[in-house]
Amino acid sequence: MTTVLKKYATQREAEEDLKKYVDRDRWSSLTAALNDAYDRKGKDSGNHPIDGETVNVRHSSAGVVGTTRTATLFHFFRGNEFCLVALGQHEGNGYRIDDELGQATSPFQKKKLVGPSGN
Repeated sequence: MTTVLKKYATQREAEEDLKKYVDRDRWSSLTAALNDAYDRKGKDSGNHPIDGETVNVRHSSAGVVGTTRTATLFHFFRGNEFCLVALGQHEGNGYRIDDELGQATSPFQKKKLVGPSGN
């Protein structure tokens, strides 16, 4: 089952915590992706059952494609609470989900190359 991995009340809280999971050279991309997410500019990743509730997951990305300095957040909001489903980065035509902040199984599976829908 797909679950919320992290919840944040504020963008600052999200940024400070998520920096622990990415290399320093990805920090600016992480910040830009969070800006996109909190500005509600994330792109559609489809409706997914998360913790027993169907929600519209969005993805927000930043950084230079083709480098290791990108960040992609798969997320949704419950009210003003930011809910992270997975963290990854651009790779080729998709997104590589990170080792720690990904799901155990598809969609949004850890270490897997996925499309915008997480599969």
